[in-house]
Amino acid sequence: MGIIVGRYAGETALNGIEYLLEGPDSSKVKVFENKEAAMAFLKENIPVEVTDQDLEDEFLFVDTNELEDPDELN
Repeated sequence: MGIIVGRYAGETALNGIEYLLEGPDSSKVKVFENKEAAMAFLKENIPVEVTDQDLEDEFLFVDTNELEDPDELN
């Protein structure tokens, strides 16, 4: 399927993961073709300059092929 972008809610793994959403009501998890496309999107939409390492430190890049049930995300 692709790559989804997440981060720990509240900066701790105990609170679970929140994912980047899309759609008119932000109800669908945004799926990217690859990690590079996800990183490019984030760089374009974060209002300050960030490096690839900054993104690696702040976000989780999850391959949907590694999920048990990718449909659970939507």
